[in-house]
Amino acid sequence: MRDAIGSNEQPYYDPASTVRLQANSRGTGTVAGPNGAATLKSGGVLDMSGINADASQLTTDATRIDTLSWTAIGPDGSISTLTHCTGTLADVVEAKPVDQHYPASGTGTWDLDVDRQIESYGSSISEHFVAHVVVTFNGTHRVPLVVNGTHHFLLDLDTGQVTQAQG
Repeated sequence: MRDAIGSNEQPYYDPASTVRLQANSRGTGTVAGPNGAATLKSGGVLDMSGINADASQLTTDATRIDTLSWTAIGPDGSISTLTHCTGTLADVVEAKPVDQHYPASGTGTWDLDVDRQIESYGSSISEHFVAHVVVTFNGTHRVPLVVNGTHHFLLDLDTGQVTQAQG
């Protein structure tokens, strides 16, 4: 058995580090056409523990950073958008087997920052949007989703549907 630090051999089995998934990812790409172009930069880190057969729960921590820039040009003007998004899963705990349960605890957090420039008929509009979204897992398929600390919704983990929270 080798550990993740320096490929050193582990002297004994340790479920916390021997049976664990840790992955880093990074990707970039650009596409261009006659009416516009887009560029994507993306990277992330995933850390999962409890994947060994003896473990009763799976714990996931992850981060993701994405940047999307695109421009579209039409006969009457153009639009350009620059979007930055970061996402984090923190201490998301699921009972195993995970396909029979919903995460019992942990949070998912996403921050979105969008700049958009629209130009048409000699005039332009600049817009800026910011959103901070937090989902708190609670063991059910309907979890609280809060936007910018003030807008409260429920997210259905089965369908992805978001509805206004009552109360």
